[in-house]
Amino acid sequence: MFDVAIRERFQGRIDRLSADSQRQWGKLSVDQMVCHLSDQLRLGLGELSGRPVAGLFRFAPFNRIAIDYMPWPHGTNGPREAFTTKPVALKSDIARLHALLELFGSRGDQRDWPDHPLFGRMSGPLWARLTSKHFDHHLRQFGV
Repeated sequence: MFDVAIRERFQGRIDRLSADSQRQWGKLSVDQMVCHLSDQLRLGLGELSGRPVAGLFRFAPFNRIAIDYMPWPHGTNGPREAFTTKPVALKSDIARLHALLELFGSRGDQRDWPDHPLFGRMSGPLWARLTSKHFDHHLRQFGV
């Protein structure tokens, strides 16, 4: 997500979302999913803080294995902090997501990153890979 071309591809996929976008799995509506992705970025930016969730994935190398190698399961719940923002209007929620993604992407040289509630201490590159995988998962969920 620190690469401009990769972010542009994700931004284009986000732009293809509409109120008519139908989920292919899970329970989130398209507007809830957009807010969920925004909250994940807000966790990475330090705008939201998350309570640690116990488990092996909080520790290296397990967090890297989960992010880089394990398939993303359908129907699992993320940390509750990643479901903080309530939808307002899809168009404005998408605009906020675009802005947060650009802000996140501009921080590639940042040295210190907040802990993730599930994956613990992570480097910027690991945060970027998590974000890419998470975005791809949910955008595929809605067919974009």
